[in-house]
Amino acid sequence: MSTTSSTATYSPRIAPDTGKTYWFYCSAKEPVLRAVDEWDQNLMTSTMRHDMDWIDKCIKYRRFEEMGKPRPCFVVSIHHGSDLPTVVPLATFGDTPISELDEYTQHWAVSVGSTPPWPPTTTDTVQTTPAWSHDRTYALLKPIRALPDQLIAHYHRDKYTIDNLPDIRFWVSKKDFEFAQKAKSQHQAHSHSYDVAMRREKKERRRGNDVRLNGVRSADSCVLDTIDELGAGDDFAETWRVQHSAKVDNPCLDGLSAPAGEDPDHTLQLERVSADIENESSDVVVAKKKRKLRLGRRERDALKAGGSVREQVTRVLKRLPTVF
Repeated sequence: MSTTSSTATYSPRIAPDTGKTYWFYCSAKEPVLRAVDEWDQNLMTSTMRHDMDWIDKCIKYRRFEEMGKPRPCFVVSIHHGSDLPTVVPLATFGDTPISELDEYTQHWAVSVGSTPPWPPTTTDTVQTTPAWSHDRTYALLKPIRALPDQLIAHYHRDKYTIDNLPDIRFWVSKKDFEFAQKAKSQHQAHSHSYDVAMRREKKERRRGNDVRLNGVRSADSCVLDTIDELGAGDDFAETWRVQHSAKVDNPCLDGLSAPAGEDPDHTLQLERVSADIENESSDVVVAKKKRKLRLGRRERDALKAGGSVREQVTRVLKRLPTVF
Protein backbone atom coordinates (compact mmCIF):
# COMPACT_ATOMS: atom_id res chain seq x y z
CA MET A 1 0.00 0.00 0.00
CA SER A 2 1.34 3.39 -0.90
CA THR A 3 2.10 5.53 2.12
CA THR A 4 0.77 9.01 2.60
CA SER A 5 2.70 12.24 2.51
CA SER A 6 4.28 13.74 5.59
CA THR A 7 1.32 16.12 5.92
CA ALA A 8 -1.13 13.27 6.48
CA THR A 9 -2.76 13.15 9.89
CA TYR A 10 -2.96 9.38 10.22
CA SER A 11 -0.60 6.43 10.47
CA PRO A 12 -0.61 3.55 7.96
CA ARG A 13 0.02 1.10 10.85
CA ILE A 14 -2.70 0.84 13.48
CA ALA A 15 -3.45 -1.96 15.93
CA PRO A 16 -7.21 -2.62 15.54
CA ASP A 17 -9.57 -3.15 18.48
CA THR A 18 -12.74 -5.22 18.47
CA GLY A 19 -15.88 -3.12 18.26
CA LYS A 20 -14.06 -0.08 16.85
CA THR A 21 -14.53 1.53 13.43
CA TYR A 22 -11.72 2.23 10.95
CA TRP A 23 -11.11 3.19 7.36
CA PHE A 24 -10.19 0.12 5.31
CA TYR A 25 -9.42 -0.43 1.65
CA CYS A 26 -12.09 -2.92 0.62
CA SER A 27 -14.90 -3.53 -1.83
CA ALA A 28 -18.58 -3.55 -0.93
CA LYS A 29 -18.86 -6.49 -3.32
CA GLU A 30 -16.44 -8.73 -1.43
CA PRO A 31 -18.78 -9.99 1.35
CA VAL A 32 -21.38 -11.10 -1.20
CA LEU A 33 -18.86 -12.68 -3.56
CA ARG A 34 -17.03 -14.49 -0.75
CA ALA A 35 -20.29 -15.91 0.58
CA VAL A 36 -21.39 -17.30 -2.79
CA ASP A 37 -17.92 -18.54 -3.74
CA GLU A 38 -17.50 -20.43 -0.45
CA TRP A 39 -21.00 -21.92 -0.63
CA ASP A 40 -21.05 -23.17 -4.22
CA GLN A 41 -18.70 -21.99 -6.95
CA ASN A 42 -21.18 -23.19 -9.57
CA LEU A 43 -23.45 -20.33 -8.53
CA MET A 44 -20.83 -17.76 -9.57
CA THR A 45 -21.73 -16.12 -12.86
CA SER A 46 -18.98 -14.93 -15.20
CA THR A 47 -19.50 -11.38 -13.92
CA MET A 48 -19.22 -12.48 -10.30
CA ARG A 49 -16.14 -14.57 -11.06
CA HIS A 50 -14.50 -11.67 -12.86
CA ASP A 51 -15.08 -9.36 -9.87
CA MET A 52 -13.92 -12.01 -7.38
CA ASP A 53 -10.76 -12.77 -9.36
CA TRP A 54 -9.90 -9.08 -9.46
CA ILE A 55 -10.32 -8.71 -5.71
CA ASP A 56 -8.19 -11.81 -5.07
CA LYS A 57 -5.47 -10.53 -7.38
CA CYS A 58 -5.37 -7.15 -5.67
CA ILE A 59 -5.07 -8.84 -2.27
CA LYS A 60 -2.38 -11.22 -3.49
CA TYR A 61 -0.23 -8.41 -4.91
CA ARG A 62 -1.16 -5.91 -2.15
CA ARG A 63 -2.74 -3.51 -4.65
CA PHE A 64 -5.38 -2.41 -2.17
CA GLU A 65 -5.91 1.07 -3.58
CA GLU A 66 -6.96 -0.49 -6.88
CA MET A 67 -9.18 -3.11 -5.23
CA GLY A 68 -11.53 -0.67 -3.58
CA LYS A 69 -12.13 2.73 -2.22
CA PRO A 70 -11.61 3.48 1.47
CA ARG A 71 -14.76 2.78 3.46
CA PRO A 72 -15.58 2.58 7.16
CA CYS A 73 -15.63 -0.94 8.60
CA PHE A 74 -16.06 -2.13 12.16
CA VAL A 75 -13.98 -4.94 13.62
CA VAL A 76 -15.96 -7.95 14.89
CA SER A 77 -12.97 -10.10 15.86
CA ILE A 78 -9.18 -10.38 15.66
CA HIS A 79 -7.55 -13.65 14.69
CA HIS A 80 -5.78 -15.29 17.62
CA GLY A 81 -2.01 -14.95 17.48
CA SER A 82 -2.03 -12.20 14.87
CA ASP A 83 -3.32 -8.71 14.19
CA LEU A 84 -5.54 -9.84 11.30
CA PRO A 85 -9.00 -8.33 11.86
CA THR A 86 -12.32 -9.68 10.65
CA VAL A 87 -14.41 -6.70 9.61
CA VAL A 88 -17.91 -5.74 8.51
CA PRO A 89 -17.93 -3.13 5.72
CA LEU A 90 -20.33 -0.18 5.81
CA ALA A 91 -21.94 1.21 2.67
CA THR A 92 -24.38 3.93 1.60
CA PHE A 93 -24.98 2.73 -2.00
CA GLY A 94 -25.21 6.31 -3.18
CA ASP A 95 -28.63 7.36 -4.41
CA THR A 96 -29.74 3.79 -5.14
CA PRO A 97 -32.48 2.45 -2.84
CA ILE A 98 -31.38 -0.77 -1.21
CA SER A 99 -34.49 -2.47 -2.58
CA GLU A 100 -33.04 -2.00 -6.10
CA LEU A 101 -29.71 -3.70 -5.35
CA ASP A 102 -29.01 -7.35 -6.09
CA GLU A 103 -30.72 -9.94 -3.88
CA TYR A 104 -27.50 -11.10 -2.22
CA THR A 105 -26.61 -7.58 -1.08
CA GLN A 106 -30.13 -7.15 0.24
CA HIS A 107 -29.78 -10.42 2.17
CA TRP A 108 -26.56 -9.48 3.99
CA ALA A 109 -27.42 -5.82 4.64
CA VAL A 110 -28.67 -4.48 7.98
CA SER A 111 -29.34 -0.88 8.98
CA VAL A 112 -26.96 1.25 11.03
CA GLY A 113 -28.15 3.86 13.52
CA SER A 114 -31.20 5.84 12.40
CA THR A 115 -31.28 4.30 8.92
CA PRO A 116 -34.76 2.85 8.25
CA PRO A 117 -34.76 -0.87 9.22
CA TRP A 118 -33.74 -3.35 6.55
CA PRO A 119 -35.37 -5.65 5.85
CA PRO A 120 -38.47 -3.61 6.78
CA THR A 121 -39.87 -6.48 8.84
CA THR A 122 -36.89 -6.61 11.21
CA THR A 123 -35.80 -4.54 14.19
CA ASP A 124 -32.13 -5.56 13.83
CA THR A 125 -30.04 -2.39 13.76
CA VAL A 126 -26.37 -1.77 14.46
CA GLN A 127 -26.11 0.71 17.34
CA THR A 128 -23.08 2.83 18.20
CA THR A 129 -21.81 5.16 20.91
CA PRO A 130 -22.16 8.01 20.20
CA ALA A 131 -25.23 7.59 17.98
CA TRP A 132 -24.38 7.09 14.31
CA SER A 133 -24.60 10.49 12.61
CA HIS A 134 -25.60 9.37 9.10
CA ASP A 135 -29.18 8.45 8.30
CA ARG A 136 -28.49 6.14 5.34
CA THR A 137 -25.85 3.54 6.17
CA TYR A 138 -25.90 -0.25 5.96
CA ALA A 139 -23.60 -2.92 7.36
CA LEU A 140 -22.93 -5.98 5.20
CA LEU A 141 -23.11 -8.75 7.78
CA LYS A 142 -20.81 -11.21 6.07
CA PRO A 143 -17.51 -10.50 7.86
CA ILE A 144 -14.37 -10.61 5.74
CA ARG A 145 -10.73 -11.09 6.76
CA ALA A 146 -8.58 -8.02 6.20
CA LEU A 147 -4.80 -7.71 6.03
CA PRO A 148 -2.96 -5.13 8.17
CA ASP A 149 -2.13 -2.95 5.15
CA GLN A 150 -5.82 -2.60 4.32
CA LEU A 151 -6.35 -0.66 7.54
CA ILE A 152 -5.41 2.95 6.91
CA ALA A 153 -6.92 5.19 9.61
CA HIS A 154 -9.20 5.53 12.60
CA TYR A 155 -12.72 6.56 11.64
CA HIS A 156 -13.40 10.00 13.16
CA ARG A 157 -10.42 9.60 15.51
CA ASP A 158 -11.75 6.43 17.11
CA LYS A 159 -15.03 8.14 17.90
CA TYR A 160 -17.52 5.32 17.32
CA THR A 161 -17.84 2.07 19.27
CA ILE A 162 -20.30 -0.70 18.40
CA ASP A 163 -22.75 -1.17 21.29
CA ASN A 164 -24.46 -4.45 20.36
CA LEU A 165 -21.58 -6.58 19.08
CA PRO A 166 -22.97 -9.83 20.64
CA ASP A 167 -26.27 -9.22 18.82
CA ILE A 168 -24.40 -8.60 15.57
CA ARG A 169 -22.54 -11.89 15.87
CA PHE A 170 -25.88 -13.65 16.37
CA TRP A 171 -27.36 -11.90 13.32
CA VAL A 172 -24.35 -13.00 11.27
CA SER A 173 -25.03 -16.62 12.25
CA LYS A 174 -28.73 -16.18 11.53
CA LYS A 175 -28.06 -14.78 8.06
CA ASP A 176 -25.59 -17.60 7.38
CA PHE A 177 -28.31 -20.12 8.30
CA GLU A 178 -30.93 -18.39 6.14
CA PHE A 179 -28.45 -18.26 3.28
CA ALA A 180 -27.81 -22.00 3.56
CA GLN A 181 -31.54 -22.76 3.61
CA LYS A 182 -32.22 -21.10 0.27
CA ALA A 183 -33.13 -23.44 -2.55
CA LYS A 184 -30.75 -23.74 -5.47
CA SER A 185 -33.28 -22.00 -7.70
CA GLN A 186 -33.28 -19.04 -5.29
CA HIS A 187 -29.50 -18.84 -5.34
CA GLN A 188 -29.52 -18.92 -9.13
CA ALA A 189 -32.07 -16.11 -9.22
CA HIS A 190 -29.97 -14.10 -6.77
CA SER A 191 -26.85 -14.61 -8.89
CA HIS A 192 -28.80 -13.49 -11.93
CA SER A 193 -29.88 -10.35 -10.06
CA TYR A 194 -26.19 -9.51 -9.51
CA ASP A 195 -25.61 -9.63 -13.26
CA VAL A 196 -28.72 -7.55 -13.89
CA ALA A 197 -27.50 -4.90 -11.44
CA MET A 198 -24.10 -4.77 -13.11
CA ARG A 199 -25.58 -4.54 -16.62
CA ARG A 200 -27.91 -1.77 -15.53
CA GLU A 201 -24.98 0.07 -14.02
CA LYS A 202 -22.94 -0.20 -17.22
CA LYS A 203 -25.91 0.98 -19.26
CA GLU A 204 -26.27 4.05 -17.07
CA ARG A 205 -22.55 4.74 -17.34
CA ARG A 206 -22.68 4.66 -21.11
CA ARG A 207 -25.51 7.16 -21.00
CA GLY A 208 -23.21 9.42 -19.01
CA ASN A 209 -25.35 9.34 -15.88
CA ASP A 210 -23.48 9.59 -12.59
CA VAL A 211 -25.34 6.84 -10.78
CA ARG A 212 -24.18 4.08 -8.49
CA LEU A 213 -25.32 0.49 -8.13
CA ASN A 214 -23.78 -2.03 -5.74
CA GLY A 215 -21.49 0.65 -4.37
CA VAL A 216 -19.80 1.46 -7.71
CA ARG A 217 -19.91 4.75 -9.59
CA SER A 218 -18.85 5.82 -13.08
CA ALA A 219 -15.94 8.10 -12.17
CA ASP A 220 -13.18 8.58 -9.66
CA SER A 221 -15.46 11.20 -8.13
CA CYS A 222 -17.33 8.22 -6.65
CA VAL A 223 -14.45 7.83 -4.21
CA LEU A 224 -14.72 11.43 -3.10
CA ASP A 225 -18.51 11.19 -2.86
CA THR A 226 -18.19 8.21 -0.53
CA ILE A 227 -15.70 10.14 1.58
CA ASP A 228 -18.11 13.07 1.60
CA GLU A 229 -21.03 10.88 2.68
CA LEU A 230 -19.36 9.19 5.65
CA GLY A 231 -16.29 11.35 6.22
CA ALA A 232 -17.52 14.84 7.03
CA GLY A 233 -15.15 16.26 9.65
CA ASP A 234 -12.87 13.20 9.50
CA ASP A 235 -9.10 13.82 9.34
CA PHE A 236 -8.43 11.00 6.92
CA ALA A 237 -11.28 12.10 4.66
CA GLU A 238 -9.88 15.63 4.48
CA THR A 239 -6.42 14.28 3.59
CA TRP A 240 -7.91 12.01 0.96
CA ARG A 241 -9.79 14.91 -0.64
CA VAL A 242 -6.58 16.90 -1.01
CA GLN A 243 -4.59 13.98 -2.42
CA HIS A 244 -7.27 12.90 -4.90
CA SER A 245 -8.84 16.21 -5.90
CA ALA A 246 -7.02 16.14 -9.24
CA LYS A 247 -8.74 12.86 -10.17
CA VAL A 248 -12.32 14.06 -9.86
CA ASP A 249 -12.84 14.68 -13.58
CA ASN A 250 -11.05 11.57 -14.86
CA PRO A 251 -13.49 9.20 -16.64
CA CYS A 252 -13.82 5.65 -15.36
CA LEU A 253 -15.83 3.04 -17.25
CA ASP A 254 -16.39 -0.39 -15.71
CA GLY A 255 -13.83 0.53 -13.08
CA LEU A 256 -11.06 1.04 -15.69
CA SER A 257 -9.48 4.50 -15.85
CA ALA A 258 -8.73 5.94 -19.25
CA PRO A 259 -5.35 7.68 -19.71
CA ALA A 260 -5.60 11.46 -19.77
CA GLY A 261 -6.25 12.85 -23.24
CA GLU A 262 -7.31 9.51 -24.69
CA ASP A 263 -10.71 8.13 -25.58
CA PRO A 264 -12.31 6.59 -22.46
CA ASP A 265 -14.41 4.26 -24.63
CA HIS A 266 -11.39 2.01 -25.21
CA THR A 267 -11.59 0.79 -21.62
CA LEU A 268 -15.16 -0.38 -22.15
CA GLN A 269 -14.10 -2.16 -25.33
CA LEU A 270 -11.28 -3.87 -23.44
CA GLU A 271 -13.75 -5.08 -20.83
CA ARG A 272 -15.91 -6.56 -23.57
CA VAL A 273 -12.93 -8.42 -24.98
CA SER A 274 -12.12 -9.73 -21.50
CA ALA A 275 -15.69 -11.04 -21.20
CA ASP A 276 -15.40 -12.68 -24.62
CA ILE A 277 -12.24 -14.46 -23.51
CA GLU A 278 -14.14 -15.93 -20.58
CA ASN A 279 -17.10 -17.04 -22.65
CA GLU A 280 -15.67 -17.94 -26.05
CA SER A 281 -13.47 -20.94 -26.77
CA SER A 282 -12.33 -19.65 -30.15
CA ASP A 283 -9.38 -17.26 -30.27
CA VAL A 284 -10.42 -16.39 -33.80
CA VAL A 285 -13.60 -14.69 -32.59
CA VAL A 286 -11.70 -12.78 -29.93
CA ALA A 287 -9.00 -11.74 -32.40
CA LYS A 288 -11.61 -10.20 -34.70
CA LYS A 289 -12.95 -8.16 -31.82
CA LYS A 290 -9.43 -7.19 -30.72
CA ARG A 291 -8.66 -5.65 -34.10
CA LYS A 292 -11.61 -3.29 -33.63
CA LEU A 293 -10.22 -1.79 -30.42
CA ARG A 294 -9.09 1.81 -30.25
CA LEU A 295 -6.26 1.54 -27.77
CA GLY A 296 -4.25 4.20 -25.99
CA ARG A 297 -0.46 4.36 -26.08
CA ARG A 298 0.06 2.37 -22.85
CA GLU A 299 -2.22 -0.41 -24.06
CA ARG A 300 -0.57 -0.55 -27.49
CA ASP A 301 2.80 -0.95 -25.76
CA ALA A 302 1.38 -3.87 -23.77
CA LEU A 303 0.14 -5.56 -26.93
CA LYS A 304 3.55 -5.23 -28.59
CA ALA A 305 4.92 -7.70 -26.03
CA GLY A 306 3.22 -10.46 -28.03
CA GLY A 307 1.76 -13.72 -26.80
CA SER A 308 -1.73 -15.15 -27.18
CA VAL A 309 -4.79 -12.95 -27.35
CA ARG A 310 -5.70 -13.98 -23.81
CA GLU A 311 -2.26 -13.03 -22.48
CA GLN A 312 -2.21 -9.73 -24.34
CA VAL A 313 -5.59 -8.55 -23.10
CA THR A 314 -4.71 -9.69 -19.58
CA ARG A 315 -1.59 -7.52 -19.66
CA VAL A 316 -3.63 -4.57 -20.88
CA LEU A 317 -6.21 -4.95 -18.14
CA LYS A 318 -3.48 -5.21 -15.49
CA ARG A 319 -2.24 -1.76 -16.49
CA LEU A 320 -5.63 -0.21 -15.92
CA PRO A 321 -6.53 0.49 -12.26
CA THR A 322 -9.97 -0.58 -11.05
CA VAL A 323 -12.18 1.20 -8.50
CA PHE A 324 -14.92 -0.80 -6.79
